[in-house]
Amino acid sequence: MVAEVLRPLLPSDAELPAGAWLEVNGPTVGSASGSSIEVEVRMVRPADHGVLARRGLTGLANCDDAARAAAVIAATWATRYRLSPSPPLSAPEVWTGPAGEGLVSSREPTKTRPTTLVWSVDAGVGVVGTSGGGGSASFATAGVSARRLSARWAYRVSLSGYAERTIPLGPGQVAWRRLTAAPGVVRAWGSPSVFLETELDLVCGGVFLSGRGFTQTSHSVALDVGGAPQIRVGARFAAVPMVVWIGGGALLWARQQQVRVEGVSMQGSLPRIDLTVGGGLAWQFTKSRPSRAPAE
Repeated sequence: MVAEVLRPLLPSDAELPAGAWLEVNGPTVGSASGSSIEVEVRMVRPADHGVLARRGLTGLANCDDAARAAAVIAATWATRYRLSPSPPLSAPEVWTGPAGEGLVSSREPTKTRPTTLVWSVDAGVGVVGTSGGGGSASFATAGVSARRLSARWAYRVSLSGYAERTIPLGPGQVAWRRLTAAPGVVRAWGSPSVFLETELDLVCGGVFLSGRGFTQTSHSVALDVGGAPQIRVGARFAAVPMVVWIGGGALLWARQQQVRVEGVSMQGSLPRIDLTVGGGLAWQFTKSRPSRAPAE
């Protein structure tokens, strides 16, 4: 009887969730009136026979009324789950209202959205020097940075090697060179085509010292840490995902590196502030990864 009444009520595109089915329990005689008909309509989940929705109908005069009421409820549920371009609703929550009726509420599920990251692999060369003595030397650097698409902040990690410099000390010289690693944060202004970047790094690495021109020479390695503010300007090639950049910065060392000549009361120190200028190329590419985000 319910199927006969339900068929003309259904729209052509109506359907239940995949694999779900309807159950009609009853009719039974209600205990309150002793003569009214009670019917319970349920939509059952296929995987574990869990109830997706439940509606109780009371006070019905006869079986025909019960069949018509059950068919209307079933048609309403089928219309709700009709196919559409928007994502389907998740399984409804079922709770019991004040009158004992099954009330249905639904919430949209979370959905997976890709997060697009812009990666940049860069390499460059330049000159490092200081006004406090020690001359200048060349350096080479390479780094990797990542940021979200359209974001202004990025994270960068770089490795740098600084060629040998010397300072005079008594009858000879002290030579030193550095190898450093630097994690940092980058803030960008401008557009992808032409941009300005500022960067602040935490620099740590080794300083390698050796003597020159002494009767006996020795070598030593020390750990050095410091900070490195930098600024870069760049422009992207139109045809390829390559960026050309030039920039400058400073290396601010946290402690004074003392050097001395054994047996003679002579000592000196390495510069605590180094200035750098250089340029290079960067290759940029994008890559997406899934992430969980609430549905809109």
